[in-house]
Amino acid sequence: MIYRPDLDDGPPVEERLPTPPPLQIRTASHLAPLRHALAQIDGAAVFDAGGVLRRLGVRLVPSSAAEESVDAFGGTRHTSGRRYSYDDPNATVVAVSEDGPVTVLRHGEVLGRSKVN
Repeated sequence: MIYRPDLDDGPPVEERLPTPPPLQIRTASHLAPLRHALAQIDGAAVFDAGGVLRRLGVRLVPSSAAEESVDAFGGTRHTSGRRYSYDDPNATVVAVSEDGPVTVLRHGEVLGRSKVN
């Protein structure tokens, strides 16, 4: 999941799905469909400053600089999230692994990580 506080689109990503409905994380009636979509779709979900879902199922495409400067971390999701956060320093990225760990990333750095089982 990517939280972008800016109005621009951010770094390029590979959009694999049409624009999703504008589900808002602060609206209780939107949470069930949002959880369902996040569980069913592989790829990143991008939220704007208001907590509205703007993109779903995107593939994060790192820049050459990110690939050269940011080491791999964990699995593919965590590495992709870490490199995206390097390319988009205003974004906060939350990488959720299928096998448990959740990592919060900014500026290509790990801000926090849940315990690994």
